[in-house]
Amino acid sequence: MHNKTKLLIFASLLLAACSTDPMQEIPNRGDSAPEIETSGKICNTSDDAVAGSLIVKFGEEAIPSLEQNALNAAKTRSALTRSGIESVDDILNDLHVTSLERVFPEAGEHEARTRAAGLHRWYVLGFASEEDLDKAAERLAGVAEISKVQFRTRLYRASDCKTYPFQATANGQTRALVTADFNDPNLFWQWHYINNADQAVATTSVAGADINVADAWKLTAGNPEVIVAIVDEGVKYTHPDLAANMWINPNPSPEYGKQDIHGWNFVTDGPISWGQKGDSGHGTHVAGTVAAVNNNGIGVCGVAGGTGKGDGVRLMSCQIFSGDLTGDALVSSRAVKYAADHGASILQCSWGIKAGIYTSDNMFIKQSPMDYEALQYFAAQKNCEALDGGLIIFPPATNRQPCPAIRQAIVIISPSPRSRPTTCRPIIPTTVPAVISRLPAAKRAV
Repeated sequence: MHNKTKLLIFASLLLAACSTDPMQEIPNRGDSAPEIETSGKICNTSDDAVAGSLIVKFGEEAIPSLEQNALNAAKTRSALTRSGIESVDDILNDLHVTSLERVFPEAGEHEARTRAAGLHRWYVLGFASEEDLDKAAERLAGVAEISKVQFRTRLYRASDCKTYPFQATANGQTRALVTADFNDPNLFWQWHYINNADQAVATTSVAGADINVADAWKLTAGNPEVIVAIVDEGVKYTHPDLAANMWINPNPSPEYGKQDIHGWNFVTDGPISWGQKGDSGHGTHVAGTVAAVNNNGIGVCGVAGGTGKGDGVRLMSCQIFSGDLTGDALVSSRAVKYAADHGASILQCSWGIKAGIYTSDNMFIKQSPMDYEALQYFAAQKNCEALDGGLIIFPPATNRQPCPAIRQAIVIISPSPRSRPTTCRPIIPTTVPAVISRLPAAKRAV
């Protein structure tokens, strides 16, 4: 039964991958994406990268000098801008670097495992946006103390960012073949949970083209020990159908001004937001699919939202899109690390990068080593007894926007009400089952 429960927890979160959403329109690199020719240490290209910043990985031998310089800067309450290593600082001087800081801040009780994973060696440099990124990268790659240089590739939402307000009409007259005991009024319209071929949903509906959640709920409807990090837009934690299932940080961090109650906005480095110009509500939408509170007499059901007795999974908001501001490799990697260190067991990642950049696992590992190491760090943590390690979920790859390849990931495409589920192999190898079915042009309720 323990193994069955674990598999159901896995399955219950799969639907949260927002593959039913039309993807955000993204510039395409073309049909072919050959391996990038670099100068060895330079991992990727400046194509679609953030200006005025680079990420570098120092060799272990350089860390004592860097950390001593950081201590000296802290004593004078000044920003760290130099490494204390002459060959590196000559370049930092020429670039007029204004900031030099660890990508992953000192992690307190988790610092030992952070260092064991090598994450303490990643630093981010800030300088004028007018500087030539490629020339800066070439110079930094030329010093022995730096082992890798990575550009900050931009991220894109796995959605068209349009909202489709839900308007219920009269329920269909089809006899309910499959039912659930929950009293949420809009469960009827969640055909992807329970599909009885109701004509009010779609005239071509096929009974059983769903995720069989009614059977799963008989065994488990959630587990409050499981924390799911929603890596997306901010989650509206005050929403009446989400509030009871929001994660509450038992020890808000001084590093975040003790304001990281339900998570953090890693784009603005501030509290979670959701009502800015440019926000679409996608983070809240995804959170509702994962764990809207079940059996509470309002709204919809969440796949792992519990039974109305406080037994749903908990939702952590790790915000990487904020209004018109978009994240990048630095932002997402920090969000992933935060989730791992604050108890999350599952990452729901509704984002991707420009199409064609990665076409294989090896390309991702080679060209985005910092991202890969952060995801590996998350996958290595056993933050609750329900799972043996971190579970990472990305939207499926498409011809416009692939998901980063990571062997612990699960890829899913949700069914449409008029299609029978079909299975196929994912484009990336996995160590856990992948659930794949057809992609519809379906509307979603916010």
